[in-house]
This record gives sequence, C-alpha cells and structure tokens, in this order.
Amino acid sequence: MKAVVLLGTVIGFGLLACNPREPGCLDLAAENFDVTAEKHDPAMCIYPDLILNVLYEWGDTSFAPGNIYENDQGEVFTIESFYLLLSQFVLTTAAGVRETVDDRIDWYLAGTGQTVPVPDDFVLADRSRFNYVLGATRTTGLLERLQFSLGIPDTLTPTVPDSLSAGHPLRSARVIFDADAGTVSAGRFVLNRDTSQQVLDTLVVFTEPHAYDYPFFKQFVQGRDDTIRIAVDLKQLFGDLSLARPADEIVSDLSGRLSTAVRDNN
Repeated sequence: MKAVVLLGTVIGFGLLACNPREPGCLDLAAENFDVTAEKHDPAMCIYPDLILNVLYEWGDTSFAPGNIYENDQGEVFTIESFYLLLSQFVLTTAAGVRETVDDRIDWYLAGTGQTVPVPDDFVLADRSRFNYVLGATRTTGLLERLQFSLGIPDTLTPTVPDSLSAGHPLRSARVIFDADAGTVSAGRFVLNRDTSQQVLDTLVVFTEPHAYDYPFFKQFVQGRDDTIRIAVDLKQLFGDLSLARPADEIVSDLSGRLSTAVRDNN
C-alpha cells in the first residue's frame, strides 16, 4: 500500500512539472491583458502610448509655413521654420494622482559626474509634424489637469547634442543648441523679415523653461493609446510684434507672450 501511495505521489509531481501555470500579462492597464493567463509576468506586459498632437494656428486659421503674414504695424514676414522643445508632461487625475510616462532615461549631469533618471518624454516639435509619441503610460480614468514645460530643467540644459548617442532623445536638439552658452535652448524661430529678399534671420527666442498648467478634462480608457492635444497660436506671438528692431529686443518681447500662445486643444 505504501508503494502505491509513493508511486501516486511521484506521478502527481511529474504531472505538475509537465504542466506549469501559463504566464501572461494580468495588468488591466496593459494593451495585452490576458484573461487566460494563470501567472502574472510583468515582463510580458505592453502598455499603451501617450501621444501628443500639436496644432499650429494663425488666429482663426491654420498656420502655413512660408506664407506671408502681416502684423499690426503693417510689416510683412514669413516664418520659415521653428522648433519647440517640450518636456515634463504631468497628467493629474480626478483623484489627485500625478501621472507621467513610464519611460525613463539616465541623464548625465554635466560637471557633476552623476546621472539621474528622468521621464523620457522629450519632444522637439517643428512645422513638419503634428503627432509625437511621449512614451508608454498606465494612466486611466478622468484627468483634470495638464502640465508641461517649454524647454528642459536648468540642470539638464548643459548638454551638447552632438556628444549624445544616436538613440538619445535630445540628439536632434542640435538645431536649438546655443554653442556660445553651451546649453540647449527651449526653442527657435527662423524668420524672413524682408520678403523681398531671401535673407533669413535666425532667432533663438526662448532660453529658459516656461511652465504651462491647464484645466484638462478627458477620460482615458484603460489599456488603449490616448492623445493629448495642444495648439500653438503663432499670431499671439507675432501679430502685434514690431520686427523692425534688433533681434535681442524681439526675443525679449516674445518670451513674455508664451503664456497666451500655447493652449489646451482637447
């Protein structure tokens, strides 16, 4: 009898060894939540993307690069190109929870020999694109506030883009790198202030981060990609701005208009 019991025990263990619990993603916030999984494996989870949509406007109309615009002083000009560096996106839920993207990157702090993990949500917006993937997110439910920055924190600005690896999010930021200061700027506009000549003036218009904080009401669906939308109204920046002045004076005036030029578009 004992031999029979022992044999049954051995056979039972053998069956368990041959039939392990099937792993899968059991996180409801993931795109690939698997109700049939018997064991949760976090490495198998794929989370949805948070997408940023940027709309460029000129007042009540869409902005068209290269179009001739006229300001309140009767000056005509074109905005040939522009770059805006956006980062530090924070979504606040109705419960007061602050959410960021899951993606992180180790950032080297120049002159300190140290690195710090920061959210990898950097976007270099320009006239040629409207949609940007900020990163993976587990945000769900009703959101009430949106916060982000034009530019990056002061501790990160002493970064030379050309020295970064090909996969670094700021490798392409060399177009707004201020070589004299050795820092990454927050944005740049390339203007033609005399449309009778093909002479472009390059203006580095934003050197310090500018924070935005908006009421933001949107329902995020669990396990699905979702989009936040902002609008940049270039008329708010240039519509009543005199361009017949030195570039540094124009830069100073533009910096004070940022709070009204960028808005929530959801």
